[in-house]
Amino acid sequence: LETALTDLDLPADDIDLLTTAERTALLRQGNPAAVHSSPAATTLPALLSAQATHTPHAPAVECGEECLTYAEADARANRLARYLIGRGAGPEAVVAVAVPRSLDMVIAVLAVLKSGATYLPIDLAYPPSRIGFMLRDARPLAVVTTGRTLGDLGCDEMSTVVLDAPDTADAIATLSGSDVTDADRVHPLHPLHPAYLIYTSGSTGTPKGVAVPHAGIASLALTQAERFDVGEGSRVLQLASPGFDVSMMELVMAFATGATLIVPPARMVVGEDLAVVLRDGRISHAVMSPTVLGSIPDGAFPDLRTLIIGIEACPGELVQRWSVGRRMVNAYGPTEATVYVTATGQLSGPDVPPIGGPIVGTRVYVVDGGLGL
Repeated sequence: LETALTDLDLPADDIDLLTTAERTALLRQGNPAAVHSSPAATTLPALLSAQATHTPHAPAVECGEECLTYAEADARANRLARYLIGRGAGPEAVVAVAVPRSLDMVIAVLAVLKSGATYLPIDLAYPPSRIGFMLRDARPLAVVTTGRTLGDLGCDEMSTVVLDAPDTADAIATLSGSDVTDADRVHPLHPLHPAYLIYTSGSTGTPKGVAVPHAGIASLALTQAERFDVGEGSRVLQLASPGFDVSMMELVMAFATGATLIVPPARMVVGEDLAVVLRDGRISHAVMSPTVLGSIPDGAFPDLRTLIIGIEACPGELVQRWSVGRRMVNAYGPTEATVYVTATGQLSGPDVPPIGGPIVGTRVYVVDGGLGL
């Protein structure tokens, strides 16, 4: 009141309602328990290697009739990582992956991360013009692909690694499958180095690349293990487009906890097809948008015990329909903050769910239009 009467021309929004002590208290309040329990900064390759050592014989990734254990997947990724390092891949370099859904796609992603390079996902369902823009803009050191998809990429002027080319496959097979360390990399890998490069939808103009560092991945992994009840024996569906950061959430959810990542071979799975995948694949954990969830017909899904929704607001009727008998969580966050920053507890009832509270290692503040508390 004193401020308003002293300066009559001051806009009301600019009047500070907090004393210095009150503002300090709010800034410190946040979520101290979550901040104090933050895991030590690490890298995604370190998490993957640790899990492969802990559960070497557990199934790591499954696609159709094919399945690799953690030891097998780790060794294959290490060999390809060494091949990429020999081509110059390492921290601060970008390597694109344009491989159809398969075990090879997952191994390629892991290999790029193990080399220390930044993973650039290329969704082969994207229009050629968008793929071309991303490749020109990111200027990857190399594009990992297959002979079947090479001609569709329009990257004739770029260096490629064609996984099924006989000479390439033979060269990779001769390399060591032992763990890749900083001694093998071009440069040491630091948690602040970019892990992956995601291009935004472009709904407000030209798509823009967002480089996300390794630093936030440990908190993401810890939150998922604690809140989603995921671990050894779980079966995580790899449903999201590789060009969407939720695909990294799925990968981390599986490989950082000892679960199995289930990769359906089809590019787009919705409706009855998705219902079949959930049932036949005995999926225990899935992440999807309310739009995709709403496309699934009614039915029994006895193995599906955790369902994470996000991306858009979820109608209350979907919560009522899907939350009975399983854990259902709403997660929210921008790409820049390692997939998501808030998550709810168990959802139920007919109301539109909130975005929840901060995940491990994160504080959340409510601000006004001027970014003030």
